[in-house]
Amino acid sequence: MYSHDKYKYASDSDLNADIIELPYQGKNFSMVILLPQERSALQGLVRSLSASRVQSALSALTEHELELTVPKLKLETKLSLVQPLSNLGADSIFGPKANLSGISAANDLYVSDVLHKAVIEVNEEGSEASAFTGVGGATLGFPAQRPPPVEVNVDHPFLFCVRHVKTNLILFLGVVNAM
Repeated sequence: MYSHDKYKYASDSDLNADIIELPYQGKNFSMVILLPQERSALQGLVRSLSASRVQSALSALTEHELELTVPKLKLETKLSLVQPLSNLGADSIFGPKANLSGISAANDLYVSDVLHKAVIEVNEEGSEASAFTGVGGATLGFPAQRPPPVEVNVDHPFLFCVRHVKTNLILFLGVVNAM
């Protein structure tokens, strides 16, 4: 995906990373990319992360004009939740001795598996950039020069999260190693 547009962006010297927010359609959710400033620094970035550092980085995001290049990617994960649910005490629903009479009259009903699947995709159509309307002013002197756009090329391993914008709740967190 290539875009020349306005995005929330920060260059964080504590994390040694560039942070870019890609809003999703509806603007309730966004993908935040944490791109190490050095190509081989992903492990250091992951080790240095904490909840307070992530919140600090998110609060530092401000709108910038970017020339942004992000690779097309599709990340899928599929997990069986049988073991985690059993560990939480919900193991009685799995197997032939389950008592699910409250939801079915069948005596032989039980849960064989609980699957969770998540898909995150970035392509030209997958993330919608936020619209921006600017109002310009005039002076009697020289016209104001807009700063050049910040060039960000997501061309090496990075960390990302998908978050709910209003609450800052992180819904997904992942690492992209292969480009």
